[in-house]
Amino acid sequence: DGIMTIIHVCGATGTKVLLESGDLLVFGGAARLVYHGVTNIHSNTAPQQLVKLSILRPGRLNLTFRESK
Repeated sequence: DGIMTIIHVCGATGTKVLLESGDLLVFGGAARLVYHGVTNIHSNTAPQQLVKLSILRPGRLNLTFRESK
């Protein structure tokens, strides 16, 4: 689990969102332009089955997909 902070205007106070294992966050349209980042990762919150079956190190996995023309 972790905390993502989203800021709509540079220098403004951000909105904090709890993201849990398996959550998906999609930005589209004007939302693509917001400032965002993971500000905190909570230790030992990954599902134990995933930890046992994978070779991934503890942390977060980020996948970014972009459309190209």
